[in-house]
Amino acid sequence: MFKYTKDSKSVFLKFIIPLVLLVSGCVSEQKIEDIKDSEIVHVESKALIEDKTKSDSNTVSIDLFYQSNAALRLEVSAVLGIQLGSLIMLPNQLSYALHQQKVFVTGPLISKTLKPLFKQELDPKIIWSLVFDKDLSVYGYKCKRSEQQLDCIGLENGVQTTVVKENKSNGLKKMTIENSLFKFVWIYKSIKKHNVSYNETFVLKKPEEYRLITIK
Repeated sequence: MFKYTKDSKSVFLKFIIPLVLLVSGCVSEQKIEDIKDSEIVHVESKALIEDKTKSDSNTVSIDLFYQSNAALRLEVSAVLGIQLGSLIMLPNQLSYALHQQKVFVTGPLISKTLKPLFKQELDPKIIWSLVFDKDLSVYGYKCKRSEQQLDCIGLENGVQTTVVKENKSNGLKKMTIENSLFKFVWIYKSIKKHNVSYNETFVLKKPEEYRLITIK
């Protein structure tokens, strides 16, 4: 989902990625508290995805749509505007289409459902919790939270496995998910109302020509 052809990224990524992540001064004119929980929200954002095993990084644009605690959708595209993937997450179900690979994945909200996407198991409940400001400690994370900042550490058999960080400013967020193999830095750029219905926004159907992968 976050990969595109080598020729299209090589020189561009080396120079533009640091600039993209440093330029985070775009402040939303409409703060998130001005939007009712029943309304659908559209967040324009950028993300940096780093594969530590290959010393490889990609930057992508993410259009996030969500209705509070009910559903979220990610539309991911490359810096050159190439559409990479579409993802729908509900409280107990996850589906996504990888457009370059022509693959459609569906399964429960568990770590292995995201493996075809990230090439490793990553708990989708982390993403759900960060978007909706849920408490990660219920999933075994040790967290410290203030009004503007969140720091969490995931442990397995007493060993640190995952670090999750979040910083807020003017209703916008910068979030980081990192482990020994992978780093994902996600920055909100603007927040506004999305005047499209729930059924139009949060339904994702498998294209006929896509290969289906069902995770159980």
